[in-house]
Amino acid sequence: MRARPSLPLALVALLALGAISLVSAQDAGVASDEAAPPAEAPLELPAADAPADSQAHADAVEDAEPTGPTPEQAALLESTHVTELAQETRTALRDARPLLRADSAVLRIERDLPAREADVTRLTSPARLAQIGRMSQRELADLRQEWRSFREGFEAWQATLAARATELEEARTTLVALRRTWRALRDAAQADPGGSTTRLERITTSLDQVRAAASQLDTRRDAVQALEDRVSELLIACDDVGDDIRDALAAYRQHLFVRDRAPLWQGLGPDVDDGDEPAWTEHLGAQATLLAEQTPATLRLVVLIALLALGIEALRRRSTRWASDTDLTVARAIAEHPIATALVLGLLASRLVVSHAPVLYMDAVAVVMLAPIVWLVRPLAPASLRPFVWIVVAYVVVDRIEGTMNDGSALRRGLVLVESIAAMTTLGTWARRATDATERVTRIARVLALVSAAILGAGLVANVLGYAFLATVLVRGTAFALDGALSLATALLILDALAVVLLGSPLLMRSNGVRAHRALILSRLQGGLVLALGLAWCVLVLGGYGVATPFFAWVDDTLHAHGSFGTLDLTLGEILAASLVLATSWVVTRFVLFVLELDVLPRLPLQAGVDGAIAGLTRYVLFSAGLVLALGTLGIDASQIALVAGALGVGVGFGLQGIVANFIAGLVLMLERPVRLGDRIEVGGLTGAVQRIGLRSSTVRGDDGAEVIVPNETLIGREVVNWTLSDRKQRVQVQFGVAYGTDPDLVLDVVKRAVTAHPDVLGKTAGAAEPLVEFTAFGPSSLDFVVRFWAVEDDHGNRLRSEVGLAVLRALKEAKIEIPFPQQEVRVIGVPPTKAG
Repeated sequence: MRARPSLPLALVALLALGAISLVSAQDAGVASDEAAPPAEAPLELPAADAPADSQAHADAVEDAEPTGPTPEQAALLESTHVTELAQETRTALRDARPLLRADSAVLRIERDLPAREADVTRLTSPARLAQIGRMSQRELADLRQEWRSFREGFEAWQATLAARATELEEARTTLVALRRTWRALRDAAQADPGGSTTRLERITTSLDQVRAAASQLDTRRDAVQALEDRVSELLIACDDVGDDIRDALAAYRQHLFVRDRAPLWQGLGPDVDDGDEPAWTEHLGAQATLLAEQTPATLRLVVLIALLALGIEALRRRSTRWASDTDLTVARAIAEHPIATALVLGLLASRLVVSHAPVLYMDAVAVVMLAPIVWLVRPLAPASLRPFVWIVVAYVVVDRIEGTMNDGSALRRGLVLVESIAAMTTLGTWARRATDATERVTRIARVLALVSAAILGAGLVANVLGYAFLATVLVRGTAFALDGALSLATALLILDALAVVLLGSPLLMRSNGVRAHRALILSRLQGGLVLALGLAWCVLVLGGYGVATPFFAWVDDTLHAHGSFGTLDLTLGEILAASLVLATSWVVTRFVLFVLELDVLPRLPLQAGVDGAIAGLTRYVLFSAGLVLALGTLGIDASQIALVAGALGVGVGFGLQGIVANFIAGLVLMLERPVRLGDRIEVGGLTGAVQRIGLRSSTVRGDDGAEVIVPNETLIGREVVNWTLSDRKQRVQVQFGVAYGTDPDLVLDVVKRAVTAHPDVLGKTAGAAEPLVEFTAFGPSSLDFVVRFWAVEDDHGNRLRSEVGLAVLRALKEAKIEIPFPQQEVRVIGVPPTKAG
């Protein structure tokens, strides 16, 4: 006998059935809602750190079976090709597979980031930040280089992480779109009672693969973005410390005119405490770290110097061929010292190759560079300039040694005092003795020495009065100025010599422009080098005196000063930038035309006049592009230009009608080319050769040598006779007559032989018709003939007309054929009688 279930067990069973029904109904509603999601609604994915139960619930919702098919699902099953969709899915998964693997660059960032965070945390502690205000200028400069190095590294990390996150997001977006499609297709297949089980399994497998890959991409993307956020926090910390360092340097500049020590007659004074020993220890540790980080850059610098030395040595081996060229005297002297030359050029480029080097590193570079400079300059400099070079060398060495001492030490103040007295005395003495020097470089150096001696005198007075910091800045800045002048002058000497060598090389001498204008090109290069190195020296001087930052801040504020011109709001910087763009476009246009007209177009098989049209169009296109860029720099966009052009259209139509017509005619002449450069034309009673075709007018040189300016509209709107439009051949004719009674056949034969014998008369071999002699008329006193022949238009046919006419005359004389002159008989019919007496 079967036992009846108890009431509690039955109640539990009913509650379980009710819960299952409710869950099924909810799952069916969710599945029907996801079957056709709106296009603009993004798919909500679980977060990477979501709980396991919520992720399981989401998977359960996705896997829930719908209650029945819908028309949209039926249409989807009919329109979707599963094989093509599977191929697209495989491609997306294959592209996403490398992104799922750990990236080596990201792994390095993830490995090194904790150590960098610890360094930044240690260096940004309140105690460490409080020491920034007590650091010396040298320590602040080193600290700034250290934080710049940090910032560059963090910026590189951030760029790497941002690129990786973008790749992950793009791949994830593709997989999410595929997941929506596969899920909708699965729901439709599940709702189809007669659907294929194999197809449903294939769809479900693809959906699982896409969903798993998308989930892994989410996890990877979130990890990369978390690293990116941590790096961004480090960049913010770098910016904060950079602001503190700038404030400390600005505070130093504010102490320039503050008496920080006792007057000199009260003694040098005690040392000033600039900080405790731990800060100095940390400073030395930072110096060592920075120097270690510069090892790869230093190796690159060594390689650069070695390559320069090898190149100059190759030039030296050819120096025996330069013995007869007086322009290469300096180049020969420089090529004899390849290592010294390479050291000067390489060490000058050290600031570009070795970035964020500590001050001690750059001081060592400056001292080392003095040796090759003296080695090169000593044999080339005039005898009157050599003492100045030795004075500068000694001054710079002492200044670099003095710069390693503490700012507030009495020893440094005393050394600055002795340094300023010695440098001022020696420079002033040399400048007085070099008064009679005639060399240009010596006169420039004399002016520089006098100015430096005056500044050193001011520093000496400041030191005596107790303005020790001001004295140090003046003495050190003057040393930087003299060192920079000597270094850049040596670099100018080397680069100038290399330019002379290169412009005389066989490769560049193949250029027509270099052969014809070598001196002009060399002059332009020298001017550009002087300008560039002069600007570099000015920046170096500003930095040496410690006023570069406020000076450039003042320049920036000045360039951003606004000015209103009607509705147009401009800044001085925009005006200067537009002017610079116009000047640059003008220089570029001239250079491009120089290369085109002398080297490119003459080497191309072009018809006569085509090169002029190409050069003219290039000129106007380049300058128009520069004008558009200049207007864009001023903030005037294309719509505003069109508005201005429309406003001026009416005025152009009435007031500038002729100019616009000539402008359009000039474009037609350049593009259609009915008249070309060198053509011989006749227009309006003017006969001559076309010398120039411009946008507004053209120049025609007449037979009498006069140059006539002809508006382009005249050449387009009037009838123009162009003798050389299709070819350079010209038909010439000579008329003559012979006496009555002469055999005409004999005349035809004699004259034709005489004309054909002339070397400049064209015949059938030159593609022209044979000379033609014809009888034209019975003249009043002669039988009239004409000879017609073709010739190349070289001197307008006048020369050949004369020469052929004389040849005909000689031939007729030799054949004893008479050429009559006009005669008239006057018969008097009668004379009336006259009365005699």
